[in-house]
Amino acid sequence: WLDVLPCTGIVTELLCRKRPDYRFDVVERTVEVASFVAGRTRPRAGVFAWPSDPSSEDAPPKASYDLVSCIFRLEDCRATERAALCAAMAEWVRPAGKVLLAFVSNRSFHDWTERVRARRGGPRGVEYVLSPDPNIGPFRALAPHAVQGLVASAGLRVVRRLGLQAAPQPEEIAFRARNFSARTRRAAEMVGTLVRRIDSLPGVASRFGRFQFWLLERGPNP
Repeated sequence: WLDVLPCTGIVTELLCRKRPDYRFDVVERTVEVASFVAGRTRPRAGVFAWPSDPSSEDAPPKASYDLVSCIFRLEDCRATERAALCAAMAEWVRPAGKVLLAFVSNRSFHDWTERVRARRGGPRGVEYVLSPDPNIGPFRALAPHAVQGLVASAGLRVVRRLGLQAAPQPEEIAFRARNFSARTRRAAEMVGTLVRRIDSLPGVASRFGRFQFWLLERGPNP
């Protein structure tokens, strides 16, 4: 299993505990950051860097992984880098392997709530910017059709999709509204209770869910 751009490695560590039957490697912007992440895995993960010369020892070996994952990191890449990263993941996975891509969709409520947060007054330190969800921002969410184009251009096709959170969760509403007046907090909670009912409607989460998980494999789309 190759985890791509895992940042601090919080998710990598969880995956490693949940899937002990896999041997993990990590690839980050630098070998030094990858080494930090590797320290969170047991056994210690192999470390690689991207971008790097494909012939370099720092580059992940091609066609070597049963599973390659990139979880909420494509959003944080420059637009010019995203196609190159998708192409690299297609090279790293084995012909019969899978690529797990997770991203935040701009078809969801994510950007709208970020705009609301940016307009309000009050403290603006990092502790007030980040939501309770780990490792997902702040950044601009991605358009699903644009991601579809990226993976198709890399020679990958979507075999399964999962969408989650078509509406904000209670914990996030409480976090976002904690500095509002008591009346505004109650109103936000009431609205949140109403809109969460749409999560149970067939097809809503898959289309409008904030978190999109796509399982990809090599080959053209049908």
